[in-house]
Amino acid sequence: MEHRFWSRIRWVVSAAMVCVVVLFVVALKQRSAPISQGLPAADKNADDTSSLTINHMEYSEVRQGRTRYTVEADAARHYEQQQQTFLDKVTVVFFQNDGGKITLVADEGSIDHGSKNMEARGNVHVNYNDTYELTTAHLFYDNAKNLIFTPDPVLIVGRGLTLRGVGASLEIDERSMKILSRVDTRLEGVRLGGSPNRG
Repeated sequence: MEHRFWSRIRWVVSAAMVCVVVLFVVALKQRSAPISQGLPAADKNADDTSSLTINHMEYSEVRQGRTRYTVEADAARHYEQQQQTFLDKVTVVFFQNDGGKITLVADEGSIDHGSKNMEARGNVHVNYNDTYELTTAHLFYDNAKNLIFTPDPVLIVGRGLTLRGVGASLEIDERSMKILSRVDTRLEGVRLGGSPNRG
């Protein structure tokens, strides 16, 4: 009888020791697990999507010793893999060969660092030598052609002249601006004429 009692005691003690060992191993694995396993995927890959954020960014594009344009923005987010920078409250000043300048202002924009092309969006205003101002919603800059263009409706105002149309291009060094279609022209409140293809 006494032998059976001590056998049960030994069995209970052995079972308890096994449980303690199992719990210790489980706890040790939990403590040694990488912290990143509990993080969302976006946080673990944050360095791959956005490499740099800058406040009050300034940038200049210089070619053959001449500054072609300068870029200023309240904030910039640079994405290394895409080689793109996205800008908030952006101002771009293009410098012409003859010393003139063209100033572009927009709510937001972006720069492709491979092609050096740019895009501007939201309340886009282009001031041409403090003489004419072009207003549109969306605009592009082609770096290879040194050309500003938009397919969207435009309004051009200056020196008593008001032009409305759809699509426009501005060759920076050639001092040439074109309205592509649906042109409506007014001079000091008197309409001069419109293109025959008005819709």
